[in-house]
Amino acid sequence: MKHVSATQVKMFDRCNRKWWWRYVQKMAQPPTPAMTLGTAVHLHVEEFLTGVAEIPEDSLAKAAEPILEKTLSDDILVEHKISMPVDNTGIKFIGQADIIDLGGDIPRVIDIKTTSSISRWAAKPRTLSRDVQMNVYAHAVLVEFAPEAKEIEVSHVYVQTRGATKSKKVRVLLSRDHVESMWGTIKDSVYRMGEIYDEQYQNSIPANVRACNDFGGCPYANHCIAAKTKKKEAVNV
Repeated sequence: MKHVSATQVKMFDRCNRKWWWRYVQKMAQPPTPAMTLGTAVHLHVEEFLTGVAEIPEDSLAKAAEPILEKTLSDDILVEHKISMPVDNTGIKFIGQADIIDLGGDIPRVIDIKTTSSISRWAAKPRTLSRDVQMNVYAHAVLVEFAPEAKEIEVSHVYVQTRGATKSKKVRVLLSRDHVESMWGTIKDSVYRMGEIYDEQYQNSIPANVRACNDFGGCPYANHCIAAKTKKKEAVNV
């Protein structure tokens, strides 16, 4: 295992076995329509911020334009690659921060999100403060660009994909101590991922059956003994 991402850590923390199917057994799933739409929104925002092109009038990303124009400084990095060594494990935490804003009193990290319903799915500030991706990116920014900063702001700019066209920004201010504490917790997950990476049998990998129905159902349920057992027990009740 040479690198991990926020998506991997989130999946691993929710269900070790689901992560094992996806990233060790390499059982990738095709992108969903929601993923494809999210990619298009990100591209339009990136092109707008880098001066390549205006956001098309018919793009959902247009809803985020007023927020971005109002809140961003002139000193931004767009789609900045993150690569943080995880101690001396030889593993790197990789990612790509949508926007890093270094022009204000404190550094800021902004991520563009698409969701079918802002009112239902947008993260609350408390949830955002514990988000794996945002804390890793915050840690990387503090190390690379702001070694003296005591705080950093992280935010999600949501674009709604169904119903009314709208966007919303959710932000939270994090202390350096909080970010470092979260980085330590995230590293613990990475250590555990490394410990089971070479396991060859699914019964050796912990499974969380409470996660079987997440996002409409686990794509590996037909392969997973734990999921099949859960389904059988439900039928026999």
